[in-house]
Amino acid sequence: MANNVWATSFAGTEIARRKAWGGRDDLRVEYDTASPTSMCNIGQHDLEPILRPPASATERASGSAPNCSN
Repeated sequence: MANNVWATSFAGTEIARRKAWGGRDDLRVEYDTASPTSMCNIGQHDLEPILRPPASATERASGSAPNCSN
C-alpha cells in the first residue's frame, strides 16, 4: 500500500494521489512492532458493502446520516 488515490470512480478521473503510511519496506518491522494488529489493505469495493448496511440502518433510525444512496 504505497499510495492513496482519490478518484471520481474506479475508471474515472484521478483527483489526487499521495504517498501512504506503511508504504516503505524498510519501516515494515517498525510498523509491525508498534501496532497491536497487523496492517490490512481492503479496497473500497470490498469495504463499502460491509459498511453500507449499518450506515443505512443508522439513517433510517435517526432520520439523518451521510448520503447512503445507491
